[in-house]
Amino acid sequence: MERFAKSFRAFAGLFVLVNLAAFFLPYGMRVQKNYGTLQWSPLAYFQYLVEGVLPHGTEAAVRISMEQSIVLVALLGLPVVLAFVAGVGGIVGSPRQILSSITCFVVFLMEVGVAVFGISFLAPPVRYGQQYVLGWGMYVALGVSGAAALFSVLALLATPRIRRQAEGEKAAREEGMRQAAMAAAQGTGVPQPQGPQAQGQPQRLLMGISGMYKDAVIPLDDGIPVWLGRRKDNHLVFDGDKAISRYHCQIRWDPARQEYGIIDKSTNGCFLNGGAERLPQNREVWLPPGGQIRLGNSENVFVLG
Repeated sequence: MERFAKSFRAFAGLFVLVNLAAFFLPYGMRVQKNYGTLQWSPLAYFQYLVEGVLPHGTEAAVRISMEQSIVLVALLGLPVVLAFVAGVGGIVGSPRQILSSITCFVVFLMEVGVAVFGISFLAPPVRYGQQYVLGWGMYVALGVSGAAALFSVLALLATPRIRRQAEGEKAAREEGMRQAAMAAAQGTGVPQPQGPQAQGQPQRLLMGISGMYKDAVIPLDDGIPVWLGRRKDNHLVFDGDKAISRYHCQIRWDPARQEYGIIDKSTNGCFLNGGAERLPQNREVWLPPGGQIRLGNSENVFVLG
């Protein structure tokens, strides 16, 4: 589901970025019998407001009052800014963030508002035989932003399931850490594994040797990934540590391979055994037990037990 959420959000980001092109396309047209059709884009309005220069052929359509100018900035300028933010956030953002999806939907609603109210408000007074209609650029903006909103809804539908699963896994990890701490305080060591691990299979542990989780012992379940990062919905949270990314990395134990799979999602990287070369980003790397992994340029170091 996490892959679907990220894909949906990336498609939404692509569509909403394409919507920026509509800023240069005709949003409105004036149709008048025995006269040529006059059309204008949002760019024509902004050129008039900023430079006081009217593009050729748009003089009769663009001349507006100061009150209309203020509304124009809100109706036409704000969707451009929001579309850029939502597009970049949807493409490069984390699979779990939902702000870009919400912003894509807001962009679509604002384009609908421009189509329903904006053209009639911004157009000059109607004279005999004149009619103001939506330009083809407005339909492009509605179609592209509508597609972005659709993919945003799909991403939002996928994201809650990811979060519910993450919360359940995080609760299990926290319980394991609590039991480990209680056992260590009683001098009994790490709690004995149950289920398949109690039948002769060694329990895999992630052990902190320095940093925020120093001396912590975190049991790992077979095949279940553990997220480490600064955001609250990670399993191991590094709140306030700027060297750690929001979703820094993912670690899981594969019983079939008898190795740890690590995916680095961070800005500052993950480093093995105190080395200076970071692990490949956004690709699962397999490491044997016994290695040490350091998160970014911080002091947070763990042993893959």
